[in-house]
Amino acid sequence: MMLTQELSAIVGNAFQQCGLPAELGMVTVSDRPDLADFQCNGAMKGAKQAGKNPREVAQMIVDALSAEDKGEKFSELSIAGPGFINLRLTTDFLAQKLTVLAADERLGMPHIMHDKIVIDYGGPNVAKALHVGHMRPFLIGNAVDRMLRFAGCDVVSDVHLGNWGLPYGMLISEFEMMYPDSVYFSEGYNGEKDEDVVVTLDILAEMYPRVSQQCKGDEARKELAQKTTAKMQAGHKGYLALLQRFNDVTIADVRKMTDFLDIHFDLWLGESDTQPDQDAVHNHLKAKGLIEDSQGAQIIRVAREDDNKEVPPLIWLNSRGAASYPTTDLITVYQRVRDYSPDKIIYVTDYRQAQHFEQVFRAADLADYIAEEKLEHIGYGTLNGQDGRPFKTRDGGLLTLNGFISMIIDKAAERLKEIGLHEKLSDEEFKQTADMIAIAAMKFGDLSNAIRSDYIFDIDRFVSFEGKTGPYMQYAGVRIKSVLSKAAESGIEKGVFMIDDSQRALALQLILFADNISAAVKARAPHIICEYLFNVAQSFNSFYQNIHILGEENKERQSSFIAMITATSQVIEIGLGLLGIKIPQQM
Repeated sequence: MMLTQELSAIVGNAFQQCGLPAELGMVTVSDRPDLADFQCNGAMKGAKQAGKNPREVAQMIVDALSAEDKGEKFSELSIAGPGFINLRLTTDFLAQKLTVLAADERLGMPHIMHDKIVIDYGGPNVAKALHVGHMRPFLIGNAVDRMLRFAGCDVVSDVHLGNWGLPYGMLISEFEMMYPDSVYFSEGYNGEKDEDVVVTLDILAEMYPRVSQQCKGDEARKELAQKTTAKMQAGHKGYLALLQRFNDVTIADVRKMTDFLDIHFDLWLGESDTQPDQDAVHNHLKAKGLIEDSQGAQIIRVAREDDNKEVPPLIWLNSRGAASYPTTDLITVYQRVRDYSPDKIIYVTDYRQAQHFEQVFRAADLADYIAEEKLEHIGYGTLNGQDGRPFKTRDGGLLTLNGFISMIIDKAAERLKEIGLHEKLSDEEFKQTADMIAIAAMKFGDLSNAIRSDYIFDIDRFVSFEGKTGPYMQYAGVRIKSVLSKAAESGIEKGVFMIDDSQRALALQLILFADNISAAVKARAPHIICEYLFNVAQSFNSFYQNIHILGEENKERQSSFIAMITATSQVIEIGLGLLGIKIPQQM
């Protein structure tokens, strides 16, 4: 049981003793920490039922709590304002809770969920280099992925490549014009690889915008690409083999980037992997009467009578007979349900795709693949530069993710040189440290914002060792490990928790670990973890500045300090780990 749950049960019992519902005893962290550690606002809700004013009800609850507790858990129970019940914990109770937390490798966090979850994030398009806009789905998706696993879920993650629409018909048709005699384009293609057809990501990245522009200005060229797309989607073996080569070079590039960011996927599937099941799903939808013809296209109507907004139909096949995102996403739902029997499927994409996923989720429900409430869309906002607009290169092009990361690494290295770390580390160690700090700056800088919010990525601020930043959190972790190392060298061992005023604020933060992680998991909100860890680090720094751990003469007090900072180190390390951030050896 988490702390707020435990306290709510205690206060809820007092409400029951007074003839009121136990649920009125819900306890939350106090919004006035100068007055109390926790608070309960249930007296105001229960006043009408009790036929008394809120302060009278609050006094009844305080009296019941005092009689039952006898000062074991609460050192102070008071009433504020119109009937707020304030609770302050005893130092013995704090020490007891910290002892339990420190002895548990999960820091008191229970397995609060046991669901089978498929999470879809990343979504890079094949044949294109990753750009800075891909950062958010990778970072947010991976943090939610890690959080769900820690909470007890069985998670399957899928990068879900974009590789099945008109852009790939454009590229394949261009290759066919370049290599007309290749076996890929013969009717009798037998599966062999044509080494003369050179496919690299650089070639594809140069080719796509050029061919796309041609198709916009030349109707005949566009029609060729559309026909090629239709043949590819109909199962042309040579086209599919060439598409697989596009996949291979793209995946190699994406893997290099995600490995650097410590992001790993269970599945590397894409839209093209739906092709084998397209006919089966189409036949099922037809049999259920869900597909209808409309102006040459095939659609599924998903609007409802009680809708207070317009919800357009899902387009199964467009007027050219080609499948698009709605088609492949609906088939993907079918496949995931068939292959994994998930309790929930989560999608992490730009919030502007909300209507698309609403259509897909409703269609999946109508098809009886999975209930709509088991499908979830986490929509994120835009990452912008200092001008409030999406990041661009100097010539106005979209900044690549690799270029963006290089900028942050350079800034991290600059910061480390300012403190002279390059003189203490080998070149390789310095590079590794700069990389770790850059990753922390990226991840914490992004994840500390509410997911749906647009925000400005301020490189100078996010790479700073001060303020609410990843490097600040890493520095706190490094400082604690340094103190623990020196203590070990001096033979100072961890003792029992002896909470006094110097440790109280930090102790309160530490024992709320499970409550904050649980809240973040339930809300799919990594920024809750970021805020919590920042509060822990601030409390630690205040504690550290006001005492002298290694110079403390009272050995019992000194060993208590070591126990306190050991627990703090655990909280910071595990918490940062849920965000995908590691702590360097030195900073």
